[in-house]
Amino acid sequence: MIWSQMARGEHGGILTFGGQMGGIIYRPNVNCLVDCAYPGDGGTAVRNCVNGKTEGCVPGCVVPGTADFSSWCNPALVKYDMFCGRRAWRPEDLGKLLEAQSRGKEPVINEVVVNGECVRRNLPHAIEAFFIKTICEVGQSCDTAVRQAHRQFVDAYGDVAPLLLMDVKERGHGGGRTYGDVLRHQMQGGSGELVTPLPL
Repeated sequence: MIWSQMARGEHGGILTFGGQMGGIIYRPNVNCLVDCAYPGDGGTAVRNCVNGKTEGCVPGCVVPGTADFSSWCNPALVKYDMFCGRRAWRPEDLGKLLEAQSRGKEPVINEVVVNGECVRRNLPHAIEAFFIKTICEVGQSCDTAVRQAHRQFVDAYGDVAPLLLMDVKERGHGGGRTYGDVLRHQMQGGSGELVTPLPL
């Protein structure tokens, strides 16, 4: 989750998960969207429920009978440990999690477990937009995968969610031409050889 009070990276950029890969922006007013959240990497891949989501077991969040994952975070305890002993934060405590994270000096990501069934039931409304990061190299999988997902969404539901370019203000990693390079070139009055990546 990206929000305005996050600590920024080395170049004032937004710290995001996944390197160059872009993704989806969900609509915040879909009430069933969030199952839980963490103020960092929650290790959610190993928090599995045998029978899927039940009253006591929430995949990626709380798994009864496990040493570290069997209970929810108690926000009253986060004064000293925003990671809450590796426990998941409930959706209703998301504001408290972000407040605790804002007190940190180091830029960190957070992880939100999205309820896939809720997203499916609320399509296309659950999805606000798709995005490509400015550090993405043009024509690489970070570009083509997001474009393909967006095209499939548009084919299924119409043009209801735009494809955006997110300026994370960080440098590209692979040495190729990034969307950020394209935009900087154009803003400096570059030649017509580089075409604008928008509209996507």
